[in-house]
Amino acid sequence: MVSIIIDEGKRAEIRFPQGLPDLAYIRAVQIEAPSAPLSGILRWDEEAKEWKDVFAGQYRCNYPGCSAYATQNRVRSPRPDVTESRLLCDVHAAAADAGDPQAWA
Repeated sequence: MVSIIIDEGKRAEIRFPQGLPDLAYIRAVQIEAPSAPLSGILRWDEEAKEWKDVFAGQYRCNYPGCSAYATQNRVRSPRPDVTESRLLCDVHAAAADAGDPQAWA
């Protein structure tokens, strides 16, 4: 398997396992803004015929009471010796960015 890091600042990595169809390579070249906000890794989705975050559709939002799928990851350090990470949907990622303490409950 070959991995290519597209944008180190965003940590978007595309993995090219053997046997990918030609369309996967064409679509990889067409990606304008690589983004894998949950995992940092894109994988080819043969059914959708597109590159997707490896965690897309696999985890639910960590916000209390939310049943939507997570689409983004948020990390914070409330203290120098503690780092917290939460997988959140778009709505609750924005809430976390705005300082909603429930995002970290």
